[in-house]
Amino acid sequence: TTASQTRSTSPSATTASILIGLFSHPQFFGYTQGQGLGPDGLLQVTPGLFFGGGLNLLRYQLVANGAAVLYSFIASFAIMKILDALIGVRVSADDEQEGLDLTQHAETAYHSAERGLGRGI
Repeated sequence: TTASQTRSTSPSATTASILIGLFSHPQFFGYTQGQGLGPDGLLQVTPGLFFGGGLNLLRYQLVANGAAVLYSFIASFAIMKILDALIGVRVSADDEQEGLDLTQHAETAYHSAERGLGRGI
């Protein structure tokens, strides 16, 4: 995985990473069966659960995904707290009551006075 995939906690990246723990096959990557060394002579590939590798690789992938989710949560929480301390992250109660579309974006999302919930009258 690349650095951007490691930092990503999107459902597709997480699913792909977990599937590696299930379907990894050393011969697909050019590794010699039984030797564990790849074409470069340095790296080792562990087979996934469905190719006789047991739960080892799947466990590593689950721990790595859990660490990425935890890191993302902590970093996001810290950034939110810093922003809250510097500029605030809540709008006023009056803005909420009037509607954020109008007060924050100077737009109206729903033209209920002109049309009946999106349908022409």
